[in-house]
Amino acid sequence: MPRFPTNQKKAEIAARQKQVAALLLNRVSQVDIADKLNVDEATICRDVKALFKKYSAECQEDISHHVARELAELDRMELEASVMYQQFKGDKNKNIPTNSKEANKWLETRLKIKDRRSKLLGLDKLTAITVKKLENAEKNSDDKITELKEAILTSLTKTE
Repeated sequence: MPRFPTNQKKAEIAARQKQVAALLLNRVSQVDIADKLNVDEATICRDVKALFKKYSAECQEDISHHVARELAELDRMELEASVMYQQFKGDKNKNIPTNSKEANKWLETRLKIKDRRSKLLGLDKLTAITVKKLENAEKNSDDKITELKEAILTSLTKTE
């Protein structure tokens, strides 16, 4: 029957891991940490793995929060650019004249925002990976694959 650690044992482990983390930051080896804390090396090894797992999860969470905030900001900016584009595009039905120069500026702004969002989400990398896979693939008689490859390569050279 498995034994679950008591609250006191959990507190001891947490306190020890805090000491282990501090010593690791000071570049103390795991062997020296084990000697200093009077525990065996396997315990320190488990503590180090647990600490890295915890820190890694926290880092991923921080990145996710940052990406979510950035996406929300990009959504707001795109909405504003879209509203401004519509304003300068004009409306013949309401006798509102078109200001092409300003409309084009806001359309370009919106496209830049979309580009930034796709880079943030890594969608630009997917295209590059697809192109590399197609380039490395053996020649195939399927015309659709060849056309897709050429279209992607053409679009990449136009954007660069």
